[in-house]
Amino acid sequence: MESRFDEVTKVLAEGIPRREALWRLGGLFAGAVLAALGWGNKTRADNAASECAHFCNEHFPGGDERTACKRACRKCGGPSRLCFGPPGTVPVCCTDGLKCCCGTCIQVGGVCCNGKCCPEPDTCCQIPGAVPIAICTDLSSDPTNCGQCGRECIITTGGATINGVCCHRECCFPPNICCPTATGGLVCTAACNGQCCPPGLICCPNAAGVLVCTDGCNGHCCKPGELCCPGPNGPVCTAACNGQCCPPGQICCNDHCCPAGQLCCPNAQNVLVCTAGCNGQCCHPGQICCPDAAGVLVCTDGCPVDCCPPPLTCCRSTVAGVPPVCTDTRFDPNNCGGCGKPCSQIPTAPVVCCNGTCCAPGQKCCQNSLGGLSCGMC
Repeated sequence: MESRFDEVTKVLAEGIPRREALWRLGGLFAGAVLAALGWGNKTRADNAASECAHFCNEHFPGGDERTACKRACRKCGGPSRLCFGPPGTVPVCCTDGLKCCCGTCIQVGGVCCNGKCCPEPDTCCQIPGAVPIAICTDLSSDPTNCGQCGRECIITTGGATINGVCCHRECCFPPNICCPTATGGLVCTAACNGQCCPPGLICCPNAAGVLVCTDGCNGHCCKPGELCCPGPNGPVCTAACNGQCCPPGQICCNDHCCPAGQLCCPNAQNVLVCTAGCNGQCCHPGQICCPDAAGVLVCTDGCPVDCCPPPLTCCRSTVAGVPPVCTDTRFDPNNCGGCGKPCSQIPTAPVVCCNGTCCAPGQKCCQNSLGGLSCGMC
């Protein structure tokens, strides 16, 4: 009504002859009266009826089918919302929110397939033959139309025919089976003793070697005799220690958990025991851990059973039956400068070893000007 008032205002404002102004105003008032009486809606309805008549007269030869077509068309408000079915059937009107599927109004929509509605997400596949037909099928699970029309899940090997299943649009053949995933999908995977493991479980052998679905250990299967124990980066499979897990940082040694930092090494009786080790390693049975000349711990056979305190060195004779001795190779004439390096001796003038050097006959070990020791005639 406001728009018509605007038009009246516009007419009065224009500088036009009086007769033409009265004629325009009369037309506006007449239009307003007809609209109030519903004349505009009637006009639109008449237009729709006329379109429906032309449409139905063109597509249907006459009789009840043409009458039913006009009735459905007028209900739709025109031909644009009609839903067509197979040839020869009368179209129906799909109301708001519904979709057309081969003459049927449904929620999801679809296509005509062999004269019937094939709703989404199914697909209409043409089946070849003497009399070709069309079938409505699900490409995600149909083993004769897997992923696409005509793709059959059949293989031939060694003269034998193997039938598979369609698993999420992919063919799946034995011994694999189609199993659900944690996200609600399907996947072709190895069977666990003939069955699918529920999402979150994995297939592992139990103590008897039978495959079962289990939680696993951080996604891995533990071997028989192993336990799933806490590790620095999450659970890990580790050997059971007397039927239990050792705390993080400890190791199992002969069914005992060694304190953190210790090693599992054989003792003199070749029995595994927890020990501090020797500079991060195990000494062989019979060896002991001693500091070398530089003070670094090393595995040694002992001298004969103890460590030689620095600066002494354990020297072993090459003569059978002579036991090893702890000696200072700086002054020992039999091991001068190292084990097995004797100084030449003469009966009348014993040779002196001075700071690892054999002195000439008659010389002594003297303090030199630098404060050290050297051979001389002091």
